[in-house]
Amino acid sequence: GLLHGGVSVVLAETIGSCGAHYSCPPDHRAVGLDINANHLKSATSGWVTGTARPVHIGKSTQVWQIDMHNDAGELTCVSRITMAIIRAVSPNSSMIGAPRFMGRLTKNCPSNFKP
Repeated sequence: GLLHGGVSVVLAETIGSCGAHYSCPPDHRAVGLDINANHLKSATSGWVTGTARPVHIGKSTQVWQIDMHNDAGELTCVSRITMAIIRAVSPNSSMIGAPRFMGRLTKNCPSNFKP
C-alpha cells in the first residue's frame, strides 16, 4: 500500500500537540492554530517515525517542527504546527457560550441516521 498524506499530518499533529502539552505552564493548555506538511517521499511499507522539536516556545504560542522518516532513514514528510497556549478552563466554571455540536449535528441529520 501507499501511506496517505493525511496520515502523516495526523501523526505530525499528534506528536506536535503532545510536545506542546508537556511544555505548557501549569493551568494552561495548547490548542492548534495552524499545521502544514510537505510530503517529500512516499512510504509503501515498514514504519514511519516522527520526531518533534520546538522551534519557538513562547508565553502565548508554540511552534513545533515534525520530521518523519521511513525505515531507511529517508525523510518522507516535514510538518510545522503552531499552537496557542491558553488558560485551562476550570471544570467547575460555567460553559456559557460553549459550542454544542452534537445538538446541531443530530438536528440536521437524516431521520435514519444512527449515531
